[in-house]
Amino acid sequence: MLILDGLWVQYRLTIEAQPKAIRIYAPKCTELMQFNQINYFLRTCDTLNFTRAAELCHVSQPSLSAAIQKLEDELGGELFLRQGRNITLTPLGVAMRTHLSQIEEARNAANRTASEIVHGHVDTIDLGLMCTLSPEHLLSAIALFGKTHPQVELLVHDIWETRAQELLLTGAIDCVIVAHTQDLPERFTEHNLTNEPMLLALHESHPLCKQANLTLADLHDQQYVDRLRCEFREIFFESMGARNLNVKTVMRSEREDLVRESISQGIGVSIMPKSAAMNAGLQTRELTDMNIVRKISVVTVKERELKPITEQFIQMVRSAYNAKC
Repeated sequence: MLILDGLWVQYRLTIEAQPKAIRIYAPKCTELMQFNQINYFLRTCDTLNFTRAAELCHVSQPSLSAAIQKLEDELGGELFLRQGRNITLTPLGVAMRTHLSQIEEARNAANRTASEIVHGHVDTIDLGLMCTLSPEHLLSAIALFGKTHPQVELLVHDIWETRAQELLLTGAIDCVIVAHTQDLPERFTEHNLTNEPMLLALHESHPLCKQANLTLADLHDQQYVDRLRCEFREIFFESMGARNLNVKTVMRSEREDLVRESISQGIGVSIMPKSAAMNAGLQTRELTDMNIVRKISVVTVKERELKPITEQFIQMVRSAYNAKC
């Protein structure tokens, strides 16, 4: 057990050597391992020369050697095999180089993050995204945004439509991309991206593929895959019930990928967005007596001032949709 500037690190080393396995167990100790010891050790590993390592660390060679000797005492074994001016790593040294390199990398990453935050170089955008939305338009915007804003982190949260407004109002997310049919309350600002029809998705071998025009009646007693996260699920079943029609539900799932794969395997049909069906290579048919078009928008809270970086991201998303729709 080592204390690393207040961080307790427990480790167990197993080193394989020929002709038989040699197990080396680091002893428990309560000495404080300093980061400068790690730095001196790793630079000596890089150069295999105490004098050159000391120059890289901007310390005297005796100071570096003393620090490494103290590290060896703490670990309970030699890290270097000293043969005159030539030094090589011992099995313990090889193992510790791996572990201590990871510690050095973690420390450097922590220092970079702290510096960026303190100097205001890091910003975060919390974006809510409905899982029923196809990502291709958004990904092109993210790619461009990442190139022009490398210090901004985008956190994408999978949300239900019913929770979108709540998450916006509480500040849990900065903006949300949703699909809906009705206008939002006045307290929200809506940036329309595109409109998309909801179609019947089915496999090319399905008998209904032979018909160009379909109605809800054609779905009566058909095997159906129920998309539980579909924002228009209730409208579909209410429309069927109003006509005394029923489908044979063979599966219900919140997972969009499972629904698409089920349809591609011929398990059943389902109502889904046109883009989702086309991206999965499925056939689509319009239901002439159930014309549903969903509106896809970026939504924010009207009375809350957006960070400039969020406004720039929203503009890039709108441009991406305009370029591909």
